Amino acid sequence: MKVGFIGAGRMATTIGRHLIGAGHEVVLSSSRGPEALAELVADLGPAASAGSKQEAAECDVVILATNWADAPEALKGIDWSGRILVDGTNAHMDEKPDISAVGVARSVAALEGRTSSEIVAAMAPGARLAATVDGSPTGVSASSVPRA
Repeated sequence: MKVGFIGAGRMATTIGRHLIGAGHEVVLSSSRGPEALAELVADLGPAASAGSKQEAAECDVVILATNWADAPEALKGIDWSGRILVDGTNAHMDEKPDISAVGVARSVAALEGRTSSEIVAAMAPGARLAATVDGSPTGVSASSVPRA
């Protein structure tokens, strides 16, 4: 199976390593372009490649692995009809997640009674959306993944 990531940070790298270890291929994309991912892709090994967000979206499964604030732009311009999209975001309203009581309250209020995945579904009409990636620290998971 080929899994595309829109976003190439810690979540994409950690999950990508697990997927590669299980025999899958991954395509990472970044708003900085595929060239910016050369070192990361080399570190992940031959089952990893860098591409545009469109190339990542053409994979069998796509994982949205951006900051919440970047999700609208990341999802824009893609025909999501029938594509499997895994929502890996956490609805933090700030560029850097504020997990204080005040920060969480601000983020919850901004959702206006909806779940973050309902909002992602509206930004990716036609996608077959799954919201299975939670906010667990990826650093813990990353430490258990062998390097390529």
